[in-house]
Formats: sequence, C-alpha cells, structure tokens
Amino acid sequence: MATLTLSDAPQSVPNSNIGVVVGSDGIPFLYGYGVSAPTNGIKFKEDDAVLNYLGEYGLLWVWRGDSSHAKSISYFQSTTPLKVSLTDGLGNPINSLNGALNTHDADIHHSLVNNYFHYHTTTTTFATNAPAGSTQITLTSAVGFAQGDFLHIQDGGYEIVHPRINVLVGNVATLDRPLDNDYVIGDSIQKAILNMAVAGSLAAPISFKLIPNTGEIWHILTITIDMIHGTAGDNGLFGNLNPLTNGVALRFYNGTTGKFTTITNWHTNGGISLDMGGITYVFRSSGGGTYGTNAMGNFKDQMGSIVYINGLAGDYIEFLIQDNLTGLTSFRAKAQGHTEGA
Repeated sequence: MATLTLSDAPQSVPNSNIGVVVGSDGIPFLYGYGVSAPTNGIKFKEDDAVLNYLGEYGLLWVWRGDSSHAKSISYFQSTTPLKVSLTDGLGNPINSLNGALNTHDADIHHSLVNNYFHYHTTTTTFATNAPAGSTQITLTSAVGFAQGDFLHIQDGGYEIVHPRINVLVGNVATLDRPLDNDYVIGDSIQKAILNMAVAGSLAAPISFKLIPNTGEIWHILTITIDMIHGTAGDNGLFGNLNPLTNGVALRFYNGTTGKFTTITNWHTNGGISLDMGGITYVFRSSGGGTYGTNAMGNFKDQMGSIVYINGLAGDYIEFLIQDNLTGLTSFRAKAQGHTEGA
C-alpha cells in the first residue's frame, strides 16, 4: 500500500534525484527520491506507485514552494508499477493488442488526386460561356477534335476527370458528364491523349505526364495500370506483346535540380508484378470480348514512401514509352493520392 504524510521539516535526498515541476495552479513543486518512509500516514491505493528515472521503485517527496506550504512535504511509497492510461481527445481509453498500441490513420485529407498520365495536342477555346453543370460546350474551332476524344480543361477551374466528347456536331460537343466548374469565353480546351499504346522509340520516346495543378503539391500513393489486348498475357510478355527492348520507364522530374530519377523500367508483365506486388490477367468473358492486364501498386506499402510532386517547383512524374506499343488495344495509367495540406 502507498502511504502519505505531511511533515514540518524537509528531508535530505540525493541531488541527482531532485527536480521541479509546476502545478496546475502555477505553484512549483520540488520533488525527490531517497528519503525514509514515515511510519504514520494516510494509505493510498496501490496504483499510486512511483518509478524514478533510474527504473527503481521508491519513496517520493514533494514540497510546495509557496508561502502557505513553505514546509509541507508529502511522502508516499509503493512496490507496484504505476498505471498510466492514454486517452483520445474525447477521453476514451486507447487500448493495445499484445502490448502493441492500437492506432489508425486519421481521415484528414479531402482534396483527392485521381489523374491519368496523359499529354496534350490540339488546343482551342470556349466560344460561349459554360457554367458548371453544362453537358454541351461550344468550341471556337473543332479542327483536330473528334467523338471519343478526352478534354483537358483547366482555366477557371480544374476538371479532375477528363470529360469525353460523346457527340460532336459542328463546333458543339456533347460531353459524357456535367462540368464541375464555370468557364467563360476564351478559356482553354486541350485534347488529352490518355492511351499510352503509341509508337515510341529510344530515339523518340513519348512522355505521358502527371503534373500538379498550378501552385499545388501532390502526394502520390498509388499507381494503377490497365491494358487491353487481343490475346492472353503472361509474365514473360508485356501485355500480350513480346518483351520490350527499351521498356516503359517511370521517372520523377525534380524541377528544382532539373534532374530525373528513374523509379522503374518495365520490359515485361513480370517486371510490373515485381514493383506492384502482383498482377491480374483478365480473360475474355464466355469466349467474347478482350483480354486484359491490370495491376495496382502502393508506394507507401511497397516502398515505405510516397512520390512528392511540388507543382510550385515544376516537378512531375512521367511514363516514358520507348517501344512500339500499338499492338495493344489500349494502355492507361492513373496516379492517386491527395493534395498536401488538404
């Protein structure tokens, strides 16, 4: 049992075990270990044990340094460990499993990144205002645009998901979804190429980039890929193509230093699987349709890190197509994460 008593005279203690702590009322306490336990006193529950910084259980005395308690010294002693309870902000106890502290990620991020790697070609502008919710827009010029094209729209707001042209009649394009933002005459519209099944080469690689919005910093946690092809794939192929000579390189560009860092370079599906932690081959349904190759890799889970892209510094990441991939029906990749601080 712990005991407590008040004495009119301070006790001597080893200097190495003396410290000062300020109470909730602003009055400093002088405390120490090593005094002899008094024989009389008030009993405390066994939870009130004291463990000093040397890991020894012993007696604690406390001296209130104000005028009304100038000579008050408190003692208590116990042989049981001190019980400490951790709680959350609402006072709920935080438990443990086999001695491991239970934790979870707080849901603090709400500004999503869910973007395709892509590049831009033809550019035009809005010929008329297009308020948020519009499903039809009028282009200043429709030359170079066609049904099925994806649009990159960033002026006046940013369309995270590229809208697709479902119908194009003259300069009027009907989209596959409502616009998220308001746009006015003169705002830019660009054709976005999402399909990476293109004819690249080592001498003339084709870059599909992921670039943060102006002024934003992105934390990329996950990359997903989707290939569609006419015959079955396996680990020795790329999709259903023969192993690539030069590969599909995933690179990070540091806008501050002007240097690239190659994260990986895929020549086969097996190489994708090694980086992503697995790969899935999709077979045709009931003998019809197409074959597919899909994978998802999480940088935080696989590598213990994220890809940090500072739009303020001109950073970006890219897939560099260095072989002819036109034998694939399509090859697309997405990056997912969140905006820093949101």
